Amino acid sequence: MVDYFDQPIAVDPTGNDGVGTLVPNAEFQVFAGTDLSFATPLAVYEAVSGAEINPLVSSSVGQLPQFRVEGDPEYVILKSGQFEVRLRSVFGAAKQAVADAGLGPEVVAGVLQAAGEVSELATAAATSAGSASTAATAAGDSATAAQGAVTDAAAAKAGAETARDLAIAAAAAAVAPTVEAMDARIEVKRATPLGIAPLDNQSRVPDANLPARLADSALTAKIGATVNTPAELIDTAIAKLDMRAPSTFTCAIASDSTGDGTNEWYELAWQALFASVWPDRPARVVRWNKANDAYIAPIVWQTAETPAVPPSGEVATPNVLIAQDAFNSASPVELNGRAPDVGKALTTWTSTPGAFKVASGMIYATATSGSGFNCYFTPADRTGIEIHTKALIRFNTTPSAATRSVGLYGPYITSANRILVTLTRPTTGNCTLILSVATTGGGSRTLATFPVGTIPEGTVGEYPFAIDVVGTSVSATVNGATLSGTLTTDEVTALTGTSRVGFVASVANDPDFAVKEFEARGTVTTPANPGSPAIPSIYPYATVYNPSAAGTTAAYQLARLDAMYPVRPDMLMIAHGHNYGSDSPATFLAAIDQFVDAFLTKYPGVPVWIVSQNPEFTPASGTDNSSAHNARQVALRAHARQKGWVYLPGFEAFSKRTDGGKSYVNTDGVHPAQVGQNLWRDAAVAGIRAFSRRP
Repeated sequence: MVDYFDQPIAVDPTGNDGVGTLVPNAEFQVFAGTDLSFATPLAVYEAVSGAEINPLVSSSVGQLPQFRVEGDPEYVILKSGQFEVRLRSVFGAAKQAVADAGLGPEVVAGVLQAAGEVSELATAAATSAGSASTAATAAGDSATAAQGAVTDAAAAKAGAETARDLAIAAAAAAVAPTVEAMDARIEVKRATPLGIAPLDNQSRVPDANLPARLADSALTAKIGATVNTPAELIDTAIAKLDMRAPSTFTCAIASDSTGDGTNEWYELAWQALFASVWPDRPARVVRWNKANDAYIAPIVWQTAETPAVPPSGEVATPNVLIAQDAFNSASPVELNGRAPDVGKALTTWTSTPGAFKVASGMIYATATSGSGFNCYFTPADRTGIEIHTKALIRFNTTPSAATRSVGLYGPYITSANRILVTLTRPTTGNCTLILSVATTGGGSRTLATFPVGTIPEGTVGEYPFAIDVVGTSVSATVNGATLSGTLTTDEVTALTGTSRVGFVASVANDPDFAVKEFEARGTVTTPANPGSPAIPSIYPYATVYNPSAAGTTAAYQLARLDAMYPVRPDMLMIAHGHNYGSDSPATFLAAIDQFVDAFLTKYPGVPVWIVSQNPEFTPASGTDNSSAHNARQVALRAHARQKGWVYLPGFEAFSKRTDGGKSYVNTDGVHPAQVGQNLWRDAAVAGIRAFSRRP
């Protein structure tokens, strides 16, 4: 059997507001328990297979595997970066448990010694008994010898009884202690500084009951403090916006006059991002007032509420396309039951089954297309009397053995309630072309008759038909000629409301007949809307704190840390440099570090986002600190990388321009012009947007 270490858990006790968080993917080294300088890492192997583990890493839930260490030590030190903890092996812990139960080496040795003494006494008793038997046999007829045998036998008996008593005592000593005896021994140990200790009210062993090296005060830190990088923490914060988390979002900054206004990069960038990427999140800015040394009231950028709908009355819109059909079908299909190509229809085309077919962009007649076949459908949404219908109809005006006719309906409710323009080819004489109206109460009457020749006689042609009805006015246009008529009030009443549109044809098996296009327009009425109130967003405000102040350095924010940063932000941006005069990069970076250290002492774990400022140029007048400023910004980028901070390239947005960004900066050589602020804004939007996963 080999000794091993059971599966330790990597935990950051400072995470989750002191509740503790598991540390995934933490890498560890193992050292001997006496190697306090961590000079020689020990090889680590799988507890069962013996395969080497390199490196030793916690799982996605922070658990390390069972492992054994070369040399099978009882104690080792587990180390991750600057953090360390002492571990005891499984067998070492078992050995301690045996000792704590009162079954340590001294008890076992006592039992073995008592058993040995019992064995020796038993052997002596047996020897004495044998001597007595021999003496008795040899004595025979000697009274003196017999008396000696009796004496020896008595001694043997006494020795045997003594051996029995010792054996019983040894057996009693070898029996495991009772529960009561165990509790008594534990209580004794409990009072010992390095003995067994009770857990405190936080389920931890008190420092006084731990070896000095395991005491909390003796440890430099806890295992697994490297939970997330600043970039990962920013990603987590942006995810709250992306995924509509019902929690607050806060961003803060430390900057100077280049970021303290409504028209400058910081506020411009965040306001643009909320409008374009997160329009569903209420957003506001809280701006610092340097004169009052306090924040002003929040300024709302967007409420993200569902807008109110104002009430509106009924609206009638005339001449709206309500249906259109070009009769497109690759192979012949029934007209009956077919839906129009365009527009909503309450019903499909209705006609006598088998009478008309649709194919290749037209309706054509079959052998069953006899006398007076109506073809129609009911368009949706139309109200009132207004209707405009038109169709392109092919017709043969040559006389034949039977009368043939075709007509276009305006509104068509029934055969007794309709407006119709009809072209008729009788067996003799000329064609007739009549516009008529019919109602149930008033019968049928002619509104207009087209002159002979409106449709050429004895030919096959395609002729456009149209009917327009507006109020009491009716007009029909056929082959370019238009005639009008007037409806009575009763006729308007009879024909108002839901009606059908279509055509009528008596053209049985006529190969020259076709309807190629059909369209209907009318008045569409939108019903009255009572309106609805605005619906507030269910999500809390995202708040952008802007404590930037003109003419300041990071020392200004440092001196007002509590006032300027009243709540823990999800991220902190830092954009400083212009007001450090001729300071060296080293002096500047030390000042930035001092501010960051103080901020992170107040809010541990907040990710830092370094934003480089625009380059400076030789001013038109005054002191020229451009070289010092630009050197500081170059050093800041490298410093951010060394610190692990996220970096946003404001400087680079200017320097990539042909003139290095000079035309984007005012003549003072320091402050960006508005075009420069917009340039900086775009760089900030791109940098922040890169963390969003919204398409």
